[in-house]
Amino acid sequence: MLNTYIEAFMGRALYRVLADGGYVGAIAEFDGLEAKGATLEECRRALEDALEDRVLSMLDLGDEIPEP
Repeated sequence: MLNTYIEAFMGRALYRVLADGGYVGAIAEFDGLEAKGATLEECRRALEDALEDRVLSMLDLGDEIPEP
């Protein structure tokens, strides 16, 4: 179930190229959630890891998580 939830939000991720040629990705529904990587794939993996950490933390704290 968690994987399906994460995949739904990863489909909404927005990426941009940085001046140094790296990438930064974010998901608007999770305020302040960003990840960087030297390549787009590295950035995507880092963002997915950060999203999973954020969701698990929110669940542990009893915070409401956004609906996909």
